[in-house]
Amino acid sequence: MAFGLSGCVPVIHHIITDGYHESVNFAALGTLIPMALLYLSGAVLYATRFPESVWPGKFNIWVSCVAYCKK
Repeated sequence: MAFGLSGCVPVIHHIITDGYHESVNFAALGTLIPMALLYLSGAVLYATRFPESVWPGKFNIWVSCVAYCKK
């Protein structure tokens, strides 16, 4: 999660130096925020092992491959 949040420092610097409007319209801050949120949500899902912790073995890639290949 620290890797995902490490981009906050240059973004905050750009907002301070050039302003919010410039950052959103010309420096891709509008696309950076959703990308950071998706990265952080993926890190949370990976850390909590969400689907696998609720339904153990159901999302195992090798089991699903073997079951698919037998059909």
